Amino acid sequence: GGAAFRGVQVPTAESFEDTRDRVLPCWEGEILPLAKAGKTVLVVSSKNTLRALIHGITGMPMTHAVDLDVPNGVPIVFYPETRSLSLLGSDKALGSVSAEVADGQRSFQAAAAAAAAAVPVVEAASTPGKAAHVPEA
Repeated sequence: GGAAFRGVQVPTAESFEDTRDRVLPCWEGEILPLAKAGKTVLVVSSKNTLRALIHGITGMPMTHAVDLDVPNGVPIVFYPETRSLSLLGSDKALGSVSAEVADGQRSFQAAAAAAAAAVPVVEAASTPGKAAHVPEA
């Protein structure tokens, strides 16, 4: 109820550190074990949350991760064996713990631009409960 929160200062934003501290335990405790077990896990979230995950997964320094341009609507695939990421349909890793961070970021941005250009436009379904139509490429 609202009465319990009267006078309580509620933050209007979440820092990168707060986001990281909130999502990495979920990554380690929930998502990673499923990925390691061979399960497919879909994570859909805001850019800041995805940046925090990329930071935690690849070891990319926070100073680089906060400015990482995460593409809209372009799936990023995680490979638990190598703790690396790539854009769906690309064989080039976006970065790994041992990767050169600056090269990883440039690769990520270039691959994101190419993948975004190749993603088909999805028409919204006009009737609730019906699947959206994805045009043939």
